[in-house]
Parts: sequence; C-alpha cells; structure tokens
Amino acid sequence: MMQDAGPGIGMAKREDLRRFDSIEEHTRTSMHRFPPDPRAEAADCLVILAGDDPGRRIYLEGDVVLGRGKDCDAIVSDQGISRRHALVGRNKDGQYFVQDLDSRNGVRVNGHRVKEAVLEFGDEIALGEQTVLALARRERFEDHLLVAQKMQALGQLAGGVAHDFNNILGALFANVTFLNSKHHDPETGQCLEEMEAAVRRAIDLTRQLSGFGRRTTSEHRSIRLHELIQEGVDLLRRTLPRNVQIYTDIPSELTVIGDTSRLLQVVMNLCINAKDAMPRGGTLTIAAEPVEVGHEGLGRQLQPGPYAKLAFVDTGLGIDPVTLSRIFEPFFTTKPRGQGTGLGLATVQAILRDHNGSIEARSEVGKGTEFIIHLPSAESARESTFVGPRPEQSLSGGISGLVLVADDDPLVRTAITRVLARDGAEIVTASDGAGALRRYAERAAELRLIVLDLDMPRVDGAEVLKVLRSFECDLPVIVISGHTDAARSKEVQALGISEFLPKPFDARALMGAVKRHMRR
Repeated sequence: MMQDAGPGIGMAKREDLRRFDSIEEHTRTSMHRFPPDPRAEAADCLVILAGDDPGRRIYLEGDVVLGRGKDCDAIVSDQGISRRHALVGRNKDGQYFVQDLDSRNGVRVNGHRVKEAVLEFGDEIALGEQTVLALARRERFEDHLLVAQKMQALGQLAGGVAHDFNNILGALFANVTFLNSKHHDPETGQCLEEMEAAVRRAIDLTRQLSGFGRRTTSEHRSIRLHELIQEGVDLLRRTLPRNVQIYTDIPSELTVIGDTSRLLQVVMNLCINAKDAMPRGGTLTIAAEPVEVGHEGLGRQLQPGPYAKLAFVDTGLGIDPVTLSRIFEPFFTTKPRGQGTGLGLATVQAILRDHNGSIEARSEVGKGTEFIIHLPSAESARESTFVGPRPEQSLSGGISGLVLVADDDPLVRTAITRVLARDGAEIVTASDGAGALRRYAERAAELRLIVLDLDMPRVDGAEVLKVLRSFECDLPVIVISGHTDAARSKEVQALGISEFLPKPFDARALMGAVKRHMRR
C-alpha cells in the first residue's frame, strides 16, 4: 500500500547548470579578486588553500599572529580558530617557524600536531576546523593560488551536486541490489552484477570528489593490517585478469591506527593501479613489517615512533622520472581520456596525511613500481575493531507494521518502498517535511518506524525531528542523507535518532537497519 503527500518534485538540471556556470566564472575571474600588492615582489607569504577565502595572501614581512581576534595581524574566519591561534615568524637562523599560542584546536604541519615547528616552503599548516595555509616563496605564489582556486572550484561543484547525484545513485543501488537478491537466468544475473559494479565505481568516484570539496572527520581505531589487506584483495580477485597474481606477506599481529573504510580505499586504489600497470600480466606483492622511525622522520614527513611499513610492488611497465614526479598531483593522469580521473593517488596521499602517515613511490621503466606506505602502529595486544566483510544478510525474513518514508526524490522513495514492501511492511510516503508531519499526525498510533531524509524542501529533516520530539514521539527514526559532514551528523544524533544511513545505500544496508530498529 502506497500513499504520497506533498507536491511533485521537478528535476534540478537547470539549477545544476546555473551552479556550474557560476563556479566556472569564479574560476576564470578569481585571480582578479585579489588586487596586485606591491609587497608581492618583496615578501614570502602564506596562501590559504582551504577555508573561507582560498587564494588569500598573508605576507610575512615580520612576525604574524593568526587568529579570529581583531588585534591579530591576520584575521582568519573559521569558528574553530582561537582569538590568538598561532604565530608565524623567522628565527635567528632566518628559518620560518610556526608556534601554537595555546589554541584550543591546535596547529598541524603536514598533518602532525605541533607546539612549535620549523617550516619549509610548501609546508601545509592546518588551523581550526577547515583552514589550511601553505608557506610559499614569492615566485611560487601564483602556482599555489592556481592550485587553491582549482581545488575550491572542484569542491564547490562536488558539494553543490552531491545531494542530487547521491539520490540518483541511491535509487540505482537499492534497486539493483534488490533485483540481485532474486533468482535469474545466468545472463540476466551477469548483467545485474555488472550494473552493481558500475554503480559502486560511480559511488567511489563521487566520494573522492567530495573528499576534495571538504575536510572530513573520521574515527581512527586499531585495525589488524592483514585483515584489511585480505578484504581488499578478496574484493579485487573477482575482477583481476587471470594473468595477474597477488601475493601477500603481512604479519598477523601487526596493527595500525586508522579509519577502516578510508584505508581500504587506499589498498584498492594501489592494487588497481598495479593491475593497470601490468596489461600483459605480472605479479603484485604486498608485504608489511614493523619499523621504528627516528627523529629524521623520513624527510620530516613523520613523527618519531613505531610504524607499520607497507609495500606494494608490481612487475609492470614502470614509470619514467618526469611522470613519477607528478603522480600525486590532483587531476594528473597518464590514462587515455575517459579512463582516469587523476584523483586516485592524490586521494591516497590525502588519506594517509589525515592518518599521520606517508607514501612514496620508486620506479624504473621496464622493471616495475614500488609504493611504500608508513602508518602509525597500534599495540598488537589491543583488540582490533576490523572484522572483515559484513556477513551476507538475507533480504527476506519478514517485517510487519507501518513505516513512514519521507524523501523529496521520487526515485529514492520508490526504491525504499519496493525493498520494504516486499518483506511485508505497509508504507506511507511524504515528499517533504511538511508532508511527513501530516502523515505522522494522521497515523501516529499505527507507525512503527520512520525513514527520514535530511535534505527536503519546505521543512527539512532536522526540523521534522525537532517537532516530533516536541510531541514526545519516541518512534525509532532512521535518518538518510547524501551530506554526511560531522557537524550535521552530531546535530541529528543529539535528537535521538536510531541510525544514520548515508546515501547511497544498498537494499541489504536498508533492510539491516530497519530490522534492527523497527518497533515490534
């Protein structure tokens, strides 16, 4: 049984095109937002790479205090920055340094939190929640500015269309996994598997793009490295050609600190790169060992301490020195047009920096390539939170009762309804927040669960939650959204939701959440 409330939602293509045009215009004209400054020829500077004002120059003609306070030499707009956050200046040897002025969120240089540190040109300084600056020579300033503006344009574009694109992928993902749970003839089954693989690739690409558009917060825990590697290898074996072999040598007791899903992305990217480098077949060897990094810190990339050293060694074509020097640049790719985004290795490097780790590459044409990763190790005695692949969960098993599904996208509403109705649920739907509240008022006594999208017109999901809680409604609520920034997640968690399900999700993830929380 299906009911719908609220007006139909039209396609947002015109709005997306207007948004893209404005970003393209911003990229063309943003060089003119910052008028020429005579100091540019006489002083090195800090360039804001990420934050509220990418491309802004802060000239270093003496000691500069950074912060939100009006008495600072350079005022930086970021709620995570203290009134007097950090000082950048030169020591008696003429070297630039940064000093934390007892700020509440600290200072990070190239991903490592510091109290005081000597700086080199090109070093990245992270302040507060979202601001990143780079120390630039005056002759290199324009390069830094262009990179900052390119990244800002990409971030605006990715963030602006993420909600719409995740809705499209969400409907595809839920429907194709729903169909995959049925019995089909071999040819149809193969077509569905290929469709699901294509959707997963699109989801991965969207997440990579979104990762460049905003700084993400991830939860770092203890992970058994051999389980993480095995998961990545198992996922890849089905798609690798028979002439590509993978061998692993990972000590079972070796553990690292990190976010499982993001480190799995690193493993998958490096393995896929190795496969592409061996078109005529070859061997990929993945080996790890515990190492101790001293005060030299691998060229100041790492803090001293225990690390896991992980090597990915292939027997492929190899990389020439010129290309090798650029492989971690965003958008740089040697693959034919349409076959590479140029974001894979840049994403890997960004993830490892967030984990206080590092990556380097060695290669020789005709002899293969080696990528070497260092990750902070955990105590081997600590319990690992990585449990490998999720067990297969049947979509059948029966659920009963009335579920309210509120989402402004008709494709997503229909996909969720199809998955839940097959197992026996009765569904009532709404296309916006106001409609969701009307449906709740009409059938509150019958409802057993609410599936609520955060991003809806008229009244958004967070406001719906607040109204429901003001009615002393204690129904379980599963929140779904294509935007998963940390601040927003905390806001809805504080309203007592049962689970946060990021879009796009498949039929199994949806059914698992519903079965966990549906009121009996």
